[in-house]
Amino acid sequence: MTEYSWLETREKAVSLFGGELPQAATEEAVLDYFRERPGLVVNLIADVAEAKKAGRARSGWAILRKRLGDYNNGEDETVTDNTDRQLRQTVAEVHIRTALLYCDRESEAMDALFGHFGLLRAYAGDEVLRQRMLDLYREERPRGEASELAELERADQRRERLHIAPWTPPTKRPRTREVEA
Repeated sequence: MTEYSWLETREKAVSLFGGELPQAATEEAVLDYFRERPGLVVNLIADVAEAKKAGRARSGWAILRKRLGDYNNGEDETVTDNTDRQLRQTVAEVHIRTALLYCDRESEAMDALFGHFGLLRAYAGDEVLRQRMLDLYREERPRGEASELAELERADQRRERLHIAPWTPPTKRPRTREVEA
């Protein structure tokens, strides 16, 4: 996630706009947009600076405020909201701790998270996230193995208590067919 500082952004804009300082009302309006969509403000500052350098604009701050108002009045802006990513990551961590710890293979667990139907499939290219989930799986897997062994022991004890023979696969018998006379 990228962090933006208004003071640094403002200083950069003043520099790019040839030392032009904003009016108080203009700065306040731009700051309001900056609080909501800092990436948009930073990108528009660069665009307005190019227009000013090319002579297509006289006041960089006024043009910036106008363009920000245009974006607010209906132009669509695609932004990334990391809250969905954080939520999916948290749910995936819980899924590893409660269910995926029973997967025998790492590849199976990672496919459950990042595969075609995985919760984190949109972030499959993020190697840091993949490694973090793999580390968590490796940390939790011994609990799954211990639970599986304990269940096998309980099953053996039940079998002995109930005098049930251990399960063996069925044998194939030749099929016979009676012919009606």
